This record gives sequence, structure tokens and C-alpha cells, in this order.
Amino acid sequence: MSWILGLVIIIIGVAIAIFVLSAANTRRGNRRDRHPILRDLADWYRRTAEDARCAPLRKELLKLARSQQRAERLISLEKLRNPGKPESWYLEKVIYDFKRGR
Repeated sequence: MSWILGLVIIIIGVAIAIFVLSAANTRRGNRRDRHPILRDLADWYRRTAEDARCAPLRKELLKLARSQQRAERLISLEKLRNPGKPESWYLEKVIYDFKRGR
């Protein structure tokens, strides 16, 4: 079932990219000002794709940490040490460190 969600996300992403590129080729100027709906759609796609990447990582971290509070604390500490990274990066880093016994 999760591969279907991934396939749908990829198809939507390709459709958005084609539409944005075709609009950029036909018009000149700042695309951010001309296409607010496309900007919102692209933001939604980025958030959905990130959530799809993070879901299995969250499950794995919860199995390792055995507590939601402990997992959240580890993630927040990693966010303080390495600001500005995507959520999936933090999850992968915490899982890696947890498995290594750090």
C-alpha cells in the first residue's frame, strides 16, 4: 500500500514539474509572483514527500527508543546540534547514533 502512495506522489511531482516548466518557457518574469497556486501546490508536495520519507523512520525510531518522549528528545537535541536539516535527516541520524550506542 505504501508503494502506491509513493507512486502517486511521484506522478503528481512529475505533473507539477512539467506544468511549471511549460509555464516558465512561455512567459518571462518572476514565477513566484505569477503562480501562487503552483507555489502552494509545490509546498504541499514537498511536505507530503517528506512525510512519506519520515513515516517508516519514525516507526523504526519508536521501536528503538521504546518511548515517544525519548524519541522526541533525541530528535530535538539533534536539531540543536545541526540546525537547518530536513526532518528525515534528523531521524536517520538519531537512528544511526542509537544503533551505534551513542
